[in-house]
Amino acid sequence: MTDLPGPRADSQIRDRTQTIGGSEIAILEAGHGPSVMLLHGFPDNARTWTTQISQLASHGYHVVAPFLPGYAPSGPPPGGQVDLRSVVKTLAGLSMSVGRGPVSLVGHDWGGTLSYLMAAFHPQAVASATVISVPHPLQSAAVLTDPRLIHHTFHHWLFQLPLVSEVALAAEDLALVDYLWRLWSPRLDDSDHITQVKNETLRAPGGIGHALGYYRAIFNELVAGTLDLPPIPVPVLVVFGGDDPTRRLTDGQHAHFTGTYRRAIIPGAGHFVHREQPESLTTLVLHWLRETAP
Repeated sequence: MTDLPGPRADSQIRDRTQTIGGSEIAILEAGHGPSVMLLHGFPDNARTWTTQISQLASHGYHVVAPFLPGYAPSGPPPGGQVDLRSVVKTLAGLSMSVGRGPVSLVGHDWGGTLSYLMAAFHPQAVASATVISVPHPLQSAAVLTDPRLIHHTFHHWLFQLPLVSEVALAAEDLALVDYLWRLWSPRLDDSDHITQVKNETLRAPGGIGHALGYYRAIFNELVAGTLDLPPIPVPVLVVFGGDDPTRRLTDGQHAHFTGTYRRAIIPGAGHFVHREQPESLTTLVLHWLRETAP
């Protein structure tokens, strides 16, 4: 990789809200320049990106990190229940409203899945995508071929159980949240951030139900065979931590892309790559943004 230019002094993070298609979206924002949208996953929220927001903004980008619809302080998803196409349409509308053209996406976990969907269904809104720690949705069935991967993703099945999963997630001060962070990134101590996620987002009215709704929505689509994802024409970089066993789910997934496709592994990280190796991840993203600039 070539050296990057030095950072600019323009990285102060601002909180604001924006209404898109009737949905109130809370966002973190910083910087000026080409727009980059950072999408968080579960169990997490937009504040997971504070390091990347500041660093990308200081290198000349306008950075927007929304709290996903249903993740407080954002309002409920369109219609009050999670529908993936409606969520993606809302995010595409947000991207067009905050940018001067297509935005570059950086998505982790659920944010990565939504990045795949947005790049497939709304490619006109996407300049490029960096997807972290999740395979293409149509690769997910391969989980069933490896017991270790079944354990690593057991929450997908647990969260299909109505009432039972809500109780399990809320129990003992949301202890399942702590367990998932330890399971996926066992060398990471991020207790302060996890506490913030619990208090600001998951404990908000409807917070648990909306978070679980994403898992139920994609499960229903995959079982029914209605996801019907077209090949992705925009450039996509897929990033996994070297300690994340789910990276093998991306083997062969280049077939789902007609645009440039690349995969990178960052050593010394599990699932939460951007929290465990923030400098390495941000440097990789900056090079990709420059390589794929319109």
